Amino acid sequence: MGFMLLQKYCEIVLDEYKKYKRDEQLKDLTNSEKEVFSYLEKGYSYSQIQETLYKSRNTVKTQIRSILSKMKVKTYKDAVKKVKTGGLKTG
Repeated sequence: MGFMLLQKYCEIVLDEYKKYKRDEQLKDLTNSEKEVFSYLEKGYSYSQIQETLYKSRNTVKTQIRSILSKMKVKTYKDAVKKVKTGGLKTG
C-alpha cells in the first residue's frame, strides 16, 4: 500500500513538473507562435494549420522556424516531444 501511494505521489509530482517545464519552454513564444504550436501538438500539417488559422503557408513556415529556433530543436516533432516530456531525456 505504501509503495502504491509513493508511486502515485511521484506521478503527480512529475506531471506538475512537466506542466511547469511546458510553460517555461513556451514562454518565449509569441501568442501567434503558441497558437501554431498547439496545432502542431494536435498533429496538424502545415496546410491544415494554414487553413484553420487563415494564414499563408509562408507565415506558418516562418512561425514554425521561429518556434524551432527559440526551443533549440531541429524539427517540429522534436519540439512537441520536448514539451510533452517536460524537457526530460527519454530513451
